[in-house]
Amino acid sequence: TEVRQKLNGARWALIIIGILTTGISLFLFFRAPEEVSDVIQGEIGDAALIDASMLLLFVRVIYGMQAVVGVLFVALGVLVFRFPPVCTIAGLSIYILMIILTALMDPMSLVKGLIFKIIVVVLLVKAVGAGMAWRNERLSRPFGAQRF
Repeated sequence: TEVRQKLNGARWALIIIGILTTGISLFLFFRAPEEVSDVIQGEIGDAALIDASMLLLFVRVIYGMQAVVGVLFVALGVLVFRFPPVCTIAGLSIYILMIILTALMDPMSLVKGLIFKIIVVVLLVKAVGAGMAWRNERLSRPFGAQRF
């Protein structure tokens, strides 16, 4: 059915977003020592005030949490046929929350990759629409009717 095709699109959107998020986060996680070194060397006057090991730990915790969020997106994609509205709304909410939290740490992150972020939000909004279409179709059927 049309709703099933939309849910399949939602499923793959969540899974692809999850794989990309996890992959990029893991790459940055393992590249963190170089990133911290670049930051410390760039802070010429304040270099003595920065504890490299604490900064490295902080950066790795952030990237590690982002990788976990990526795995969560994959899990939502896998579960989307069981709980369509919940998975799609959760995916959109988590993605927006991730953007907000990243912007709190680095306001310039809002404009970095803006086109990609817009595309992802559009895909997730369409996924929510698919989840709600499934819900509406299910509510319009008599109790006990086949799901798909």
